[in-house]
Amino acid sequence: MIYYLVPSSEKPSWGLAILYNHVRMLVTSGKKACIVKEGPQRCPSWLDIKVPYETTGNFKKEAAPKDTVIVPEVMVNFEGLKKIKSRKILFVQAGGFLFQAMPAGESHISLGFEHVWIIMKHLESIVGKHVQLPYSIIPPFVAPYFFNDALSGERKKQILMFPKFEQLDYSIVKYIIKEHIKKGKQPYLKNLFSNNNWQIKVLQGLSHTEVAAQMKSAAFFISLNLFEALNTSVVEAMAAGCVVFCYEGFGPRDYLENGKNAMVFPNNEAYKLAETVCNWIDNYVESSMAVNELRVYAAATAKQFTEQNTEDSLMKFFGSHP
Repeated sequence: MIYYLVPSSEKPSWGLAILYNHVRMLVTSGKKACIVKEGPQRCPSWLDIKVPYETTGNFKKEAAPKDTVIVPEVMVNFEGLKKIKSRKILFVQAGGFLFQAMPAGESHISLGFEHVWIIMKHLESIVGKHVQLPYSIIPPFVAPYFFNDALSGERKKQILMFPKFEQLDYSIVKYIIKEHIKKGKQPYLKNLFSNNNWQIKVLQGLSHTEVAAQMKSAAFFISLNLFEALNTSVVEAMAAGCVVFCYEGFGPRDYLENGKNAMVFPNNEAYKLAETVCNWIDNYVESSMAVNELRVYAAATAKQFTEQNTEDSLMKFFGSHP
């Protein structure tokens, strides 16, 4: 049996959805796998996946040495984890939580972990130096409904953002762009702007599929995330055909190419990012060829994060580590 320890959370998170999808893939392939969680034995309300479940109590009683337990980095403080004698695999999906939940006086080795899964190449050196266990890359994937075949079609003059109310960068970027758009609508400036009907749309209170629909129709997407192993929303926007403006972040350096698949800025360079978006607004029509080239290259980048690649990596791992 392959057990996946999963947080009991109703908060939408694609990282959480990945865990459920792993179990779905494994079960579909004929392997025995299930989700272990406290509370209702069902997936979160925003996720529609049918997978087997086990209660934490039964898991602790039934987990045997021949079994495998997949433990997300945020769940290394799972009560009784050290006593479980099954093969334990640490799943690092972010890197930022590697030690946050670590019980006092313990290490990943002392808790009994034998192997580590990482989602991105840049995590190799971190795990090698600070966890010191063998590792395998099990890449994440973008939900299939984000991929867009109509990259060159006409798009709404919208700039999409996720709300980051606690982040100073968010208020800076949003204010500067809104003021710039406002100036373009004034009668005496109207003719100076090739397009003057732009708007910022905040992606709030939407389902994952609704976000995908918005990204497939909007021109631009701004991400202000910093400490991310993947920064899923950036890759989703690339797949959907948005021009992405984002920080270099942490993990996204693995795939970001400034000016080729996104417009990339040093972390916290909010003013420069906002000013660049304003310039792109002003020259959007005149630069249509360059915009489309960037979209095509970005979509090709996103195609490395497919469901099939994730499934192939899972099957390869369990084929060589039965």
